[in-house]
Amino acid sequence: MSINLIKAERNLPDEVVKLCKEFSKKNGLMMRMNMYSFMAASILNAPIEDDDYVIEIGTYHGFTAIFVARMLNYMGKNNKVVSIDPFDRLSGGVIGSHIKYMQNVNRQDLKEQCIAISSYSSEVASLLRGEIPFMIIDGGHKYENIKSDIELYLPKLKIGGIAYLHDNDEIRYPGITRAISELIRGNKKYNILMDDYYFIIERIS
Repeated sequence: MSINLIKAERNLPDEVVKLCKEFSKKNGLMMRMNMYSFMAASILNAPIEDDDYVIEIGTYHGFTAIFVARMLNYMGKNNKVVSIDPFDRLSGGVIGSHIKYMQNVNRQDLKEQCIAISSYSSEVASLLRGEIPFMIIDGGHKYENIKSDIELYLPKLKIGGIAYLHDNDEIRYPGITRAISELIRGNKKYNILMDDYYFIIERIS
């Protein structure tokens, strides 16, 4: 049975709603409240087992990685959150900081759970083993970047696994919407759970 993500988001536990509000306030206008609430609903419904790890492509300063880790902790889990970002190797665009990532992770006492790989996502995809139950794709926003991430990482999603793609905005990020249209829409392997600024899918075959 497919996940009703809107219903799940509306029925989040009070503790999770509080966590979403905390992170939304902390990150100001960068992140809207429902970004976190729909991400929380996705994590709660993802088939995350004890030996699994989750993937985040593009982490900036680690705020989303920390949120994911906090959600996993709420669920009684301590799965690794592996964030892939070139950080200071990136030229142009939104450049994250590995130093700030580590500072933020350490401040939350999550350095054992949140792991950063300072690399381009295309460089490490072949090194990652196992099926992934939940992933966030929020790396390079150009067409060739998002196309590469979709082609390299979505096949790693386990059956029932959920992928959360950020910035699905045809005006601001036409490359993202183009890649989604070409590679995901109409693909029978995936069920679209949300088709908005946050494009969320479940792998069904």
